[in-house]
Amino acid sequence: MKCRIVVLFCFLMCFFHTEQAQGEALTLDGEAQFTYARTLYESGDYISAVVEFKRFVHFFADDVRVSEARYLTGLCWMNGGRYPEALQVFQDISRQIPEDPFAVDAGFMTARCHEKTGNPLLGAVELQNLIRGSKDESVKERARYALAWLYLDTGSWGMARQAFSTMDQGSRSLYPVDQILEGLDKTPEIPRKNPVVSGALALVPGAGYLYCERPKDALVSFIINGGLIYSAIRSFKHDDYALGGVVSFVGFGFYAGSIHGSVTAAHKYNRAQARRFIEDLKRALPVTVGLIPPSRKGAGIFLSLEY
Repeated sequence: MKCRIVVLFCFLMCFFHTEQAQGEALTLDGEAQFTYARTLYESGDYISAVVEFKRFVHFFADDVRVSEARYLTGLCWMNGGRYPEALQVFQDISRQIPEDPFAVDAGFMTARCHEKTGNPLLGAVELQNLIRGSKDESVKERARYALAWLYLDTGSWGMARQAFSTMDQGSRSLYPVDQILEGLDKTPEIPRKNPVVSGALALVPGAGYLYCERPKDALVSFIINGGLIYSAIRSFKHDDYALGGVVSFVGFGFYAGSIHGSVTAAHKYNRAQARRFIEDLKRALPVTVGLIPPSRKGAGIFLSLEY
């Protein structure tokens, strides 16, 4: 009997201890939750941070940091390379909650997401909307600067120059516009290959690739096409028309592919040189300082070469 009482007592103690532990586990603290989510974000664990920020927004909908949590959720997706998800978050903030303190910055991030997903024109539209819709002149200037960089990154030198030139003289102490315009004066010096010339030279197997400074591809093209042409001629000389026809058919495919590849190589060369010019220009610029929307802990700054 005494043994049964002792077992029952132990069972009840374990039960109450478990209930208490479960009760403590279900207790959520807004400060701890937000701090934990932000710690995950700063450590680079973006997916886990997304979950925790969403949990914070769900359970603490009245907290003043909800806007910041939503914005950081978008940054988590973006830093994690999940641009469509980030785009959705930033669009929701900038369009559905225009009075949100992070709405302006979300608009800039929306433009960046469009650019990252291969839609720079949509990014340009987003920035132009910021310029037209904002009453804050500093936001307008930042959007003009961002728009000019978007044009620059896509190799639209003329549009980039025009966009940089529209910026106020007062903003040029904050943004290195004059230095960028000086750099754009050198765009005619960017090395280029003419795709038409490359394709014409490719009539001689490998010459087009050699023109585009791709000697290995030129050698491979010369060997393969030359070998096939020689095999076809040799087959016809020996009256082996069936084999000669097959080899000619295959050889024509390689020959046409070599011409097309030479034209493509010229375009790739031009894109690579443009990208190198842009990267060199960025490295030559001083660090640009720009303001971000104030959060609960006060205004902050960001350091960037673009926007």
